[in-house]
Amino acid sequence: STEEESSEIAFSTESDSLQELFLDEAKENMQSITELMQQWHNSPDNLELAAQLENQVQTLKGGARLAEVDAMAELTKGFELLLKSIVSENNEASEEIMSATTDVVNCLQQQVDDLSAGKNIDTPTALLASLDALATSPDSVASEPMDEADAEVLEIFLEEANEIVESMDDTLASWEKDSKNQSFNQDLQRALHNL
Repeated sequence: STEEESSEIAFSTESDSLQELFLDEAKENMQSITELMQQWHNSPDNLELAAQLENQVQTLKGGARLAEVDAMAELTKGFELLLKSIVSENNEASEEIMSATTDVVNCLQQQVDDLSAGKNIDTPTALLASLDALATSPDSVASEPMDEADAEVLEIFLEEANEIVESMDDTLASWEKDSKNQSFNQDLQRALHNL
């Protein structure tokens, strides 16, 4: 777009296998995200649906980061932060938020389609700015500080996440040495699901 700055992201030839794996996962995630969005739009006061959507978006963000698809990682990060603010507010999402989240899901689907077709994708800076404004609007309720139990859960998650990422790094290194061994592909897929 000529109205917004963008950075083009293209797949590098050095990590085709990881990117193909990511695309398979991304397509599945987008199916779930689209279904949850339809349900949430029909029941905008259903915070459980918003929380489930947040989890799916977080999974997509993690995969995009691992595959170094920065444009999608940035968009899913902004989407996730908005969903977090909605859940913390404990209120029905506004029409403005519903419209913005629909735009985000459409953009993510287009990014997945473009990547599947071998095309470059852009970072949608205007859409990201809109998400950020909605997530930090004066109407948003500041999240409460984490209590001890939440902090402990977060610590456990971070420890497990670090272990999974380290395991994936080792698997990728082994796969580079033995690129024909498809068992590494399965190991990476399991690790992505666990993450």
